[in-house]
Amino acid sequence: RFPIRLVESGPAAGALAGCRRAEKPAVGRLAVLPFENLTGDASLDWAGAAFPAVIIEQASGSTHRFPYPASDLRAARLSGALHALEGYVTRRGARLVYHAVLENLATGRMDGVFDAESALHAGVAEAADSVARALDPSARPFGTRNAAAIEFWGRAIVSVDAESKARELEQAIAADPNFGAAYTDLVEVWLARADAARWADGVQRGEQRAGQFNEFERARFQVAAAGARNDANARREALLALSRLVPADIETLRVLDQYEVAARRFPSAVELYRRALSIEPANAAVLNELGYAEVYNGNLEGARQALERYRAIQPDDPNALDSLGEAHFTAGRFAEAEKYFLEGQRMAPRFQGGVDLLKGAQARVLQGNLSGADELYSQFEKSRGGDPVAGLRRAQWLFLTGRAPQAMAAAEAASKGPNPEMNAYAFCHLALWSMDLGDRAKASGYAAQAAQARSPAIRRLAALSVAEAGGAVPGPVGDLGRAMAELYARNAAAAVPTLALLYERSQPTIDGEVRTLYAWALADSGKREEAKLLVTRYFQPLGLQEDSLLAATLFPRFLALRKSLGVN
Repeated sequence: RFPIRLVESGPAAGALAGCRRAEKPAVGRLAVLPFENLTGDASLDWAGAAFPAVIIEQASGSTHRFPYPASDLRAARLSGALHALEGYVTRRGARLVYHAVLENLATGRMDGVFDAESALHAGVAEAADSVARALDPSARPFGTRNAAAIEFWGRAIVSVDAESKARELEQAIAADPNFGAAYTDLVEVWLARADAARWADGVQRGEQRAGQFNEFERARFQVAAAGARNDANARREALLALSRLVPADIETLRVLDQYEVAARRFPSAVELYRRALSIEPANAAVLNELGYAEVYNGNLEGARQALERYRAIQPDDPNALDSLGEAHFTAGRFAEAEKYFLEGQRMAPRFQGGVDLLKGAQARVLQGNLSGADELYSQFEKSRGGDPVAGLRRAQWLFLTGRAPQAMAAAEAASKGPNPEMNAYAFCHLALWSMDLGDRAKASGYAAQAAQARSPAIRRLAALSVAEAGGAVPGPVGDLGRAMAELYARNAAAAVPTLALLYERSQPTIDGEVRTLYAWALADSGKREEAKLLVTRYFQPLGLQEDSLLAATLFPRFLALRKSLGVN
């Protein structure tokens, strides 16, 4: 399974299962812990936060170490760190004394001990600089030497609520208006609170000063600013710039890679994933993501090799087998896909709710073995005892396997239950399927009954079914619904611009429905070669997602499009 959200995360867990000898990483992860304040004065907590944070920024340009914050030693070990930098702050008269220890987490040995001093309210950056340069002689300068700015920034780090953090960061900016890290952190505070006015103000002020930031802090700020504005292209460019400044930071590469996959720049994504693996050859998460990028790029063998390496590293992880199954399914290699899915199901029958049985059934039906696929589907149903939507799941299974009359009968039966909301959900199925089968009159009747739903999720589907049937829509139907209505009204050309935009915005991992609709619109508009490109890659219609109705409805059309367009 491939992660589908673009989320900047901390270092992924890298514990290796089994007793295989792991490939030695080219870069060592360095977890930097908060320094304990042993002065007895809580007002100096900021120093124990600012000191390691300065070290992280300064050492982030290292080519052989990847420094990152970790809350404690347990978190450091879970994140795959080879070393941890930990320590404490004490007071000697009017001075602060910092004691740092570099611990090798594999051996428990101390690989380095560092001591530094500063005045109570000045010189923290200079003290941290001495430790950063001991770790890496090429450490970059910190973004400010202003003592007051650093103290306020440190106070922001230890503040527990957004208003306090923002207040301290504003004071840091007032002390040094060219302190880039403070602007970035301020924007991120208000982004987390979804306070658009205040993050926009932070972005605007930061952009006015960005020319004075050091190169690293400018790149970090540009990443945050582009993210705030939801400007994917600007964010990609900022991430590219940042990745060049943090050559050992695999997490920045992974975020950048997910942008490349989302934009369907698959060759670039593959190259970046391979760059990440040159840093950490045994990173299972990166190998998994590379596998998907390779198969989207049309290289099934490259995908198989990456995913088999993932499987070798974590032999007890059923997700490796699930990913191998999905890669082969995507490439149309259904026998191999089935083998992997069922092997994964045997390893972990409850993995993701038993979904590998359902995936195996879909792979089997596409090999022409309908009775065998039904057997697997029945096993899946049995494993899901008590599933409240079992009847409609079966109806979807019947429809996508080409048995529309039986599917309609199953949905009719499901519409007569004691739960009005589930009945409305069944009528959504009946309306969409009637429309797909060309019976607008029946579709209108079913859609009117579907519109009685109260649940927002079912009302959205009801609105979609009413729109397709040409009735008065009881709620917002969205661009997708309007485009589908144009298609069912045989006005494909009108649907093309909307579907092109929806396709561009969709994630390749979950784009099956919109890709099918776009191909349908292009084919019916006479743009067969463009349509052909959209149906070369298979998608899996049924899963345990909240709703599979649209996918089940469109999958037979996807197969018909492949056939009519001459895609083998």
